[in-house]
Amino acid sequence: MDGVNNKHETEPLAPPQEGTHPTGLRVTLRDGRAFESRGSATVGRASSHATTVQIALDDPTVSAFHVDLTPTHDGVEVEDVKHSRNGTWYHGALLRKGVVPNGSVVTVGHTDLYLQLVFDHAAEPPREESFGELIGNTPAMFKAFRDLRRLAPTRSAILLRGATGTGKELAAKAIHACSGRKGNYVVVNCAQLTTTVAEDAICGHVRGAFTDAKSERKSPFEVADGGTIFLDEIGDLPLEIQPKLLRVLESHHVTRMGESKERPVDVRVLSATLHDLRAKVNDGSFRADLYHRLVHTVVWLPPLEDRRLDIEVIARRFLIPRPEADGCLRSNGYLRSITRPVLDALMARNYPGNVRELRHFVELLDDLAKGPTITMGDYDEALRYNRGECGEGDGHSASPGRLPWKDHKSHALQQIERAYFSSLLKEMGGVQTRVAKAAGINRSTLQEICERCRLFPDEKDGAP
Repeated sequence: MDGVNNKHETEPLAPPQEGTHPTGLRVTLRDGRAFESRGSATVGRASSHATTVQIALDDPTVSAFHVDLTPTHDGVEVEDVKHSRNGTWYHGALLRKGVVPNGSVVTVGHTDLYLQLVFDHAAEPPREESFGELIGNTPAMFKAFRDLRRLAPTRSAILLRGATGTGKELAAKAIHACSGRKGNYVVVNCAQLTTTVAEDAICGHVRGAFTDAKSERKSPFEVADGGTIFLDEIGDLPLEIQPKLLRVLESHHVTRMGESKERPVDVRVLSATLHDLRAKVNDGSFRADLYHRLVHTVVWLPPLEDRRLDIEVIARRFLIPRPEADGCLRSNGYLRSITRPVLDALMARNYPGNVRELRHFVELLDDLAKGPTITMGDYDEALRYNRGECGEGDGHSASPGRLPWKDHKSHALQQIERAYFSSLLKEMGGVQTRVAKAAGINRSTLQEICERCRLFPDEKDGAP
């Protein structure tokens, strides 16, 4: 690989001194041009709408979104965006993801990038330990909370990235609450928008617009006028539907089906996905112009496996008595304590469903606990229930002859339901859209079943 300067190839810059914190990057090209970015930077091809690319290159061999660069104490983390053209190269080897030393040169397309860390020797920023209902006590969450709080009062369109159960909808609600906007907060589940209902779901309709239109239906953008609309699962929006959404975002008007009147809307747009939309732009399954309308900035919500120290504080929060829909309090109205061995066991456990799965398990512990303190005996019992292993001898399940028929039937149906969907999820690789189609149900029904049966799909297609 021909670098910017051979000296930089063989003699990386000295690592940072203890106590210093890299806060940004300086990227220099062979012709001497330099780009500086505070925090992470995305490198991509220059275009008229490439507003979310911090380093835009006039190189046709570079993808619209090619590589992410992140400053770390150990060097620069380099992560090639999926489906990038020609890949990212370091010392003649293809680099998918890794940390290269400060002062290294990497190549994208026909362009060499000389990478330097930028340091801020000032003290670390103050810790933000919560945002809305989200809580955390780890550096990754401190950063997410700072970013969310800073962005909330702006008009920026924010994309919330993270695996299932990481709290994307809670983050969206908190952004709206802190935005100062007085209108409604409205959620649109894009995974449920099929071609036949897309226009109605986005634009609404007037009475008589089609056969079953017996009354008018407002567009969700009208309902959210003056407030915030949250486009959940935006990565699942079919390509043929994307132009309808783009027209609303570009014009700030909606036209209901069955009329020609344009209705102005003033809406803050938030979206969320577990997919990498930039990879979808690269492979042509997501429109680049829609991406740049939706994404002014991205906030990551890390999975629990990357912040295990947060499990204790989150588990304790879930044990606080809280009102349910019927007005009753969980936990019998008092706060249970939890022993250290149980907390250690919770922290050692894996949570494919992230905070959502942790919450279900802690609530199960709370329901099964026999006293004011949750012990390892309670934990082991909850584990058996969670795995569907409760049978004769565990003190909580009886043979069919000792159960009323109604209860036995309910229990048997639950076991059948759990076994059916557990098997189907494995067969379909955890992809919820495929599972729902195979089962002949919609995705929201599947999610309710997964919640009820404590099944947590991995969503392997496109998950980061």
